[in-house]
Amino acid sequence: MIAREEVDGNTKLLVVPVTTQPPVHPGDAFEIPTRVKAHLGLDAERCWIMVTELNRFRWPGPDIRPIERGEDRTPFYGFIPQPVFDAVFAAVIARAEGKRVKVTKRSW
Repeated sequence: MIAREEVDGNTKLLVVPVTTQPPVHPGDAFEIPTRVKAHLGLDAERCWIMVTELNRFRWPGPDIRPIERGEDRTPFYGFIPQPVFDAVFAAVIARAEGKRVKVTKRSW
């Protein structure tokens, strides 16, 4: 999640997508380090955080599905290390300023 806002009593989230598809242009994504993937409970397959795309969601909403965490069901995979978040955030902002970010409204 990159940003959260309250609008008319509704929570809106702005989220960067995570994908297993390698980016066409290497600078369009950050590969998630193995240790971070393990911490988040992701499998060993390579995956990337895309910095050229953002998804907007209503929270709670139909587009966010919970995952199993022991006996709990949660939509949150966990936190990424601050340096990784800072790099992703800075890359998204730089691309947004250059109008090179696509925003998709999933549930709004």
